[in-house]
Amino acid sequence: MYFCWISWIQEILESDISFQHANKTYKKDKNVFFTAFHSSNALAGFAGLLIDKEKNVFTDSIVSTLKENEALLIRVCTLPKYQKNGIAKACISKCIEFAKENNVTVIKLVSTSHQIGSIELYKRFGFTVEKIEPYNKFFEFDIYLMKLVLNDNFCLI
Repeated sequence: MYFCWISWIQEILESDISFQHANKTYKKDKNVFFTAFHSSNALAGFAGLLIDKEKNVFTDSIVSTLKENEALLIRVCTLPKYQKNGIAKACISKCIEFAKENNVTVIKLVSTSHQIGSIELYKRFGFTVEKIEPYNKFFEFDIYLMKLVLNDNFCLI
């Protein structure tokens, strides 16, 4: 499992958040990507928030077209050796702050049943499970669509 995790992180680093592609996606005014670094300047974690029109490119069919004032939380990740230090919490908090500053009222995200710790973290922020569906007949895990409603009473954990 550890090898798969590292492979996934490497794939992410080489895809939309790579140096060559990051500006195309995250430079837009309404998209943002937060990174956390260890004191040794090693990348420790990251999270992104998409508000712009291409926000649906990164999800499977479980996320239908998002409405006005909705955003998609993506690429939440903490490298294994830095986990349990509040890095994901800090990156998600910054994404939520950015969403509120940009008049977003609903944040959605997609996760899997294998990411139990992540789902629990999202729930602590107030995300609720909106939909669960099987990934496909070949893999034994489910896809979770979760959402967070931001209103005047919302406060960060």
